[in-house]
Amino acid sequence: MFRSPSRPPGAARSFTAPGAALLLCALAGPVPLSASPIAAPLDAETLVDAVLASNPGIDALRAGTEAAEARARAAGALPDPRLGITVAPAALDGFETGGGRHRDPTGAVELRQDLPWPGTLGLREAVSRAEARAGRDAEAALRLELAATARIRHAEWAYVHAALAVNERTASLVEALREVAEDRYAAGLASQQDPLQAEVEVQRLRAQALTLEGRRAGIRSALNALLDRDAEAVLPAPGALPTAGSTPPFDTLRALARSRHPDLHAMRQRVEAQQGRAALREKAFYPDLSITAGHNGYRPAEETRFTVGVGITLPLDRDRRRAELDAARAETARMRHALRDRESRLLAEVSAARAAAERARATVALVRDALLPRSRETLDAARSAYASGDGSFLDVITAERQLLNTELELERARADHAIARAELMRDTGGPLPAPEAAAEETTP
Repeated sequence: MFRSPSRPPGAARSFTAPGAALLLCALAGPVPLSASPIAAPLDAETLVDAVLASNPGIDALRAGTEAAEARARAAGALPDPRLGITVAPAALDGFETGGGRHRDPTGAVELRQDLPWPGTLGLREAVSRAEARAGRDAEAALRLELAATARIRHAEWAYVHAALAVNERTASLVEALREVAEDRYAAGLASQQDPLQAEVEVQRLRAQALTLEGRRAGIRSALNALLDRDAEAVLPAPGALPTAGSTPPFDTLRALARSRHPDLHAMRQRVEAQQGRAALREKAFYPDLSITAGHNGYRPAEETRFTVGVGITLPLDRDRRRAELDAARAETARMRHALRDRESRLLAEVSAARAAAERARATVALVRDALLPRSRETLDAARSAYASGDGSFLDVITAERQLLNTELELERARADHAIARAELMRDTGGPLPAPEAAAEETTP
């Protein structure tokens, strides 16, 4: 009987609220305006390229990162200098000095430049640049997630097409069996039950085909949403799934995930940025400086009119600064723990996806090399026995159902293997190393 596809293997994903919102926007996209044609057959990597080229979520993150990089360039700049001009309104037409001398209109001018405590500007720029790098990593993480989703949907697209092909072949077989049963019943060599059983099996296969057609329509809609196309836009038939080869050892996959996964990179950059903020809180215990230069035309002596000076802030509220520093350090510790937690969960996902891939590979080999040939032999033997009058039609139908389930199990295992490898690519941060040479797989 038809077996519904299982949930894609691998551990469940978890997202923060902003990450989930970005992913939902990326998966949904705006209202599609057109349906660009896609070359047939639709293979997984062509689909991935099309999704990454058309999805607006990536463009949104890229623009945000460019904005963060622009802010980083400004973060290390000195504050603008201040220019002050002072005049005495009553002396705008000039004035008389105490010695009876007439003075022309004048005023006082002061230029001031604030200077943060040494190292503050560098820390501000480092914090901003770390946040910008985290933005780049977030963009890479979204690309990974979208690519994995595209590969998983492609595997389901391939499965449902293969299952419909199996259903069609089986329906043709059962139609032929029904004709044989009707001929034997007309000749008095079989009971009426035989053609009735064949008719029931024909209708059961038609019901199964309707279910598969509905699933195909749902997958098509999901793929078109990824491609930013109309939900009912035509999609080409899928290309063949990759051969179910072996996967690299867990130690290799673990090293890849730790070294290149953008989620971990982004969290490390955010930890670095938070460490910079804590260092800035330490700088807050020291005074900021200012230098001034001015000219006061109201002063009577020429020697005292030009002035220079230095000023400092007075960081008197040390309790407030200590509380802010403690909060920044606690936040740094929280982010480090979150990084370790994310790494542990990521490695668990890698392990689960690898186990699923190996399980699916073993299932493909078992079904293809052992179960499928035996199921075909069983059906051939049952048909021969029925034709010669030594077997029952129920044995033929049972063998036919066994072959149908075996063929569907093989296609399901192939799809599950492709899904598990897609999850491994997502969880390790990119393409997998070349697997060991695998036996050539032939499609029945």
